[in-house]
Amino acid sequence: MKRLLLLLSLSLSIFGCDRYEYVHVHSYVYSYVDYTRLELDTLNNGSNFKIPGSYFKIAMIPKDINCLYQVNRNDEMYEYYCELHKDTTYPEHKISTTDFITSRFTVYDYSSVDITASIDWDSSHPAGQSLNDLVHFVSMSPYKYILSGYKTLSPNPLNEGTASKYYMDVFESELKNYNSEIPVYPVDKKCSNLNEDDMVLLDFIRCHALAYLVFETRPARPCTVTVKLTATTGKVFSASVKVD
Repeated sequence: MKRLLLLLSLSLSIFGCDRYEYVHVHSYVYSYVDYTRLELDTLNNGSNFKIPGSYFKIAMIPKDINCLYQVNRNDEMYEYYCELHKDTTYPEHKISTTDFITSRFTVYDYSSVDITASIDWDSSHPAGQSLNDLVHFVSMSPYKYILSGYKTLSPNPLNEGTASKYYMDVFESELKNYNSEIPVYPVDKKCSNLNEDDMVLLDFIRCHALAYLVFETRPARPCTVTVKLTATTGKVFSASVKVD
């Protein structure tokens, strides 16, 4: 009998007894995660990310993800983040726990980003000076969708041609998946023009990164680019990458 119970326990742990549990949700976001560090990827040949286009890009990728807060755990922190983002009146519906990965966001919203290089980028940007006026911040976020009362963005910016060439360079293939209405809004600005509302609920699952930094120019020679991303909590994430 004990052996039977042990085998049953092992089966539940392997196959996950709540894998197909269904829960009722009232928020667009199903789960939130914390992360401890930021990683940069220059999207060169051999990169983990294959994004077409001619502009030099750096992906900002959260790493060491932990502290999962989600709807099916009666989690006070999950409810806190839903209320923080005013995401509490989404039409109630039932989802499987396997759907959580499709609507997962970090616990951090961001107040600023600063980009510098280890060398003189050009005559107007000496080593260590901000490159924010040369770099476009492109991402996706459902925050405006939530604030609008869950009204989808229509028409698709791909069809209307309203997205910038930098945004299109990153997300054209993704936007083609939506014929008309999409539940996420574009984040598409120069870093020097960003404000806090632009960096809320960045969709790192659909985008495969928090955001992409699209540079208008390349450095004259190899250097190191450093990105500092400051959360609204005051926490600073900093990472560097070598650029050829």
